Amino acid sequence: MPEGHKGSAAGEPMIRPIGPYVRSHPRHFRQQSDYTICGGRDRDSGWRFCPHESVFGSRGDKQDALWKFNLPSSEGTKILDSLNQYNLNAFSLFDSEETLLETMWFREHVLRLSVEPKQNEH
Repeated sequence: MPEGHKGSAAGEPMIRPIGPYVRSHPRHFRQQSDYTICGGRDRDSGWRFCPHESVFGSRGDKQDALWKFNLPSSEGTKILDSLNQYNLNAFSLFDSEETLLETMWFREHVLRLSVEPKQNEH
């Protein structure tokens, strides 16, 4: 999360962090969520909310970075296993009975099968 604010001339939209103590769903705490708000000032109406995109790329700033990763589905199990080793899984993120069962199933039936040799192999 960026420190301080991001914006340009006075009154123009700027992004700033809010928190760190924002009242939200407990899941956001477990996910270590951060929050930002974007606002600008009009002469007539005062402060207004603005889309975050209205600030990106302003004045040729190079601090804006957005990465997109396209991962092949064939790597899904390896990636989910790596995340699971850091306790990042459906249950740790969403904390419901359904996601507990999903996580247990994934660990027992997907991860174990991908590591253990098949019964027919010598």
